[in-house]
Amino acid sequence: MPQLEIATYFSQLFWLAICFAIIILFSWRISLPRLTTLLLQRWEQIEGQKKLANTLRIEAETLQRIQEQNLELARRQAKEIMLQADHKMKLKFEHERVRISHTMKEKIKLTEGHLHKKKEQLSKQMPEIVLQLSHEILKKTLTPSELPRPISPKIKKGKTPDV
Repeated sequence: MPQLEIATYFSQLFWLAICFAIIILFSWRISLPRLTTLLLQRWEQIEGQKKLANTLRIEAETLQRIQEQNLELARRQAKEIMLQADHKMKLKFEHERVRISHTMKEKIKLTEGHLHKKKEQLSKQMPEIVLQLSHEILKKTLTPSELPRPISPKIKKGKTPDV
């Protein structure tokens, strides 16, 4: 095995040192600065995103507080509108109730007057109606031979015809 020969140790160590030095120099001068720059950029980006997230969180909280205030204001306004509408409806209802009550009282008075007139007319016509009704009853209950003489349609007040 050539790796174990003592005569080639020095050449192998020489090339090992040269390759190691080249890799160290390459890493120190080229790779590490690039990695450092990349890590710094990532760090700054993460910190920037944290700051942005914090700013957005604060802004969102502020907007939420404003929205809650607007919502509360809208609720108060809606409650006031409902109370005003309720008050207006109660007033309108009361006005309509009074108007209808007044109208109904007038109609009741007119109807009572009309009924009173009808009652008077009927009370004036009652003796004649009774007379005709009794005559019809007698016609239907009695035989034709038992019928009384014909009754005159003109009847004086206070006098009742003979039946």
